[in-house]
Amino acid sequence: MGNFRASSQAITGFKSVFQHFADDITVRRLKSTILGVIHQSINQIEHGYPQISDTRNTIGADHYRTEATGKFVGCQFWSNEAKNFFNGVLTKRYGDKPTFNDAWNLAKELSSTKYGRRALNHEHVFPIMKLREILLNPSAFRHFTSSLAHLEKFFERAVVGCVLLKGEHEEIHSSLEDSENPWMRYQDSSIKLVPNPIWTDAQRKLVVDANLL
Repeated sequence: MGNFRASSQAITGFKSVFQHFADDITVRRLKSTILGVIHQSINQIEHGYPQISDTRNTIGADHYRTEATGKFVGCQFWSNEAKNFFNGVLTKRYGDKPTFNDAWNLAKELSSTKYGRRALNHEHVFPIMKLREILLNPSAFRHFTSSLAHLEKFFERAVVGCVLLKGEHEEIHSSLEDSENPWMRYQDSSIKLVPNPIWTDAQRKLVVDANLL
């Protein structure tokens, strides 16, 4: 998922870590389809529809949503430290005019464990295990799962990815105490995020409330 590159993009200039070529309509359709499958599964709307516990592919849908525009380059949330490290290596290796393809491939390389605590890490802001608990026990979390609209609101707010350094990831020791704002897990760390102008007002408010800017 997230691999929306075409051959022509190999020579397209790199602009920022948020840059991607995912078509907005395609991304919306992807998210809508995933949500529809999950909602039908947990509520068993259609006779014979598989329960969510019967299909690991449905549970795995959370991975696709967090990487819809890119796992690294194209991800809409980056820490300042991860961005600065990535841009520094990119400039050192490719000069002042790297291509989008250069950046995409470098980000993948920098996620290797050989970079230790400086390795790029795609973090699921809302912990996967907690998300699975909610989806496997929807009756206990009706405020998230009772309708497609509630599920969509929950996913848009919480089921997002963020690119951190591995060392930053290791700073996050807090358990999820606030399901309404999963960014609160980051409060006791040194992590600060790079502002992204395309965040929704709701997304920005959650980040601000967690004091991450």
